[in-house]
Amino acid sequence: MFAVEKINEIKQDVLYAVKYTECSHCCEGYQDEFQRLFDCWDDTLYLYDFFKQNKSLIEKSFYDCTIEEAVNRTINDAQNLEKKLSDLKPEEVLDFFKPLHRINYDKNYDQMKAYGILSKSWLRLYGIKVDDEIIIITGGGIKLTRRMDDIFLAQLKQVKDWLIAKTIIDKDSLIDYIKEI
Repeated sequence: MFAVEKINEIKQDVLYAVKYTECSHCCEGYQDEFQRLFDCWDDTLYLYDFFKQNKSLIEKSFYDCTIEEAVNRTINDAQNLEKKLSDLKPEEVLDFFKPLHRINYDKNYDQMKAYGILSKSWLRLYGIKVDDEIIIITGGGIKLTRRMDDIFLAQLKQVKDWLIAKTIIDKDSLIDYIKEI
């Protein structure tokens, strides 16, 4: 399904992102999921196609906007989100991400999410919080429905299993792993 190739640092000592070797959403050419997501969210043609396929979800819901408005809204929200993340202090990054579930069953590998900046934002970043020190982005997307897409849950599980197999349990073990590759 998703094979982790490597993990890249996004924000020193606190925010990282996975790069998959193969996946169903064109990872080739991207250094990691963070770059892939923000490139997609800034690509007018990609967004136009996405919203054209999901036209009914944006026109007949509480979003109530046209395809063109959705494209512009997404680009604006993504630019603001990327700037916000780059401007945050390390301790603020950890607070910016919220638990995915009300109850976290695995305290060492909490599933986390972050929202875009705009009100009613449909942008999502998903990740795993390791040992209350770091967040590793596993994926994300544009969420137009109440239900979370199974692909994101699969990515979270796959990365968690990979971290456990590689005995990455904290920031130090992650940094050691990154140095080795």
